[in-house]
Amino acid sequence: MAILRPSYEELVARFESTLREMTGINQFGESSVAGAIARILAVEISHLYDLVEAIERQSNIATATGQALDRLGNLFGVYRKPAQPATSVGSSVGVVFTNRGAAVTVPAGTLVWSGKNPFRRYRTIQQIEVPAGESRSVHVVAEEASSVYHVAARELDTHSLDATTLTVTNPLPIANAQPVEDDESYRSRIMGSFLRRYFGSESYIRDALLELPGVQQVEIWSGSRGPGTVDILVVPSTIPPGADLVESVREVVRSSVVPGIDWRVRWPRVLAADVNIRLQWKQAPDRSVYGTIVDGVRSVIDTAPISTADSSAVISVSEIHYMVMSASPQILSADVLLLVDGERVTDMYTVPPLCVVRSRRVEVL
Repeated sequence: MAILRPSYEELVARFESTLREMTGINQFGESSVAGAIARILAVEISHLYDLVEAIERQSNIATATGQALDRLGNLFGVYRKPAQPATSVGSSVGVVFTNRGAAVTVPAGTLVWSGKNPFRRYRTIQQIEVPAGESRSVHVVAEEASSVYHVAARELDTHSLDATTLTVTNPLPIANAQPVEDDESYRSRIMGSFLRRYFGSESYIRDALLELPGVQQVEIWSGSRGPGTVDILVVPSTIPPGADLVESVREVVRSSVVPGIDWRVRWPRVLAADVNIRLQWKQAPDRSVYGTIVDGVRSVIDTAPISTADSSAVISVSEIHYMVMSASPQILSADVLLLVDGERVTDMYTVPPLCVVRSRRVEVL
């Protein structure tokens, strides 16, 4: 609600009028006591109006900022996204430890940093075993949430373990640190939450399903089979979905869809991908990186989303090739043969609607 604020001159005139009526004083010049009192009161009341306007702004989602906006968002269960440190989590490969000696255990929390920039420190997020003569990949997280921790590919080259036969590197760059969510982005999410609170709306159903562990993506088509029908496509993170997830999805939909609507849960069709990789080496082949390459290829394929009306999901042979070449500086070249549903892919494969691609066989020769 807009606050009707009088001007300073209007306040002075009001106080002078009130003093005149209550005391009979008629002298309000610059040197008079009554005039000074009226002006002082006008200044103080103006300060109070400033405070009231500030409170009104900070009580309105459209204009609130900082902690005031946080309090409003918290009332509706919408919280500001905190700063996120740079991490390899979500990429096809983290840092790669290569062991030239006896088997080594790399504990969770092991420090990894850049020899040129020692302040750029990362920590491993889980424990791994690195057998003799082999390589293993593990994901890392930066010690602080700042873009100054971003590193280029192969910049991380030092670790905190007392193992001289163990080397480490990051095949891919790590540059995804995020600052604390700004007011405008947070405000937009709060206001969007009001729309999602309408029971039975597409946004309500989609958000309810995405909160289930194991659900990667949700697409909804209203009226797909005529008026009063809705089809809901759920893409699970693992294929096929577990029985518990199937039942949880059905329960959420059953409790969210408006009674009388004919709903149907659909799961994507799975297309199998086979990959054959033939390597040429600068020197003798280093078979210790084969496991890392296989894991990386599966990650690239198995995280591909489903195509929607707004965007097409693709699997790129070039991305797989880049990941393979990044596994070791001793790789001279790599030939990548990708087959999806039995057909060879030479450049990019566009995932058909209602389908997901998942890896079946990955061979490194």
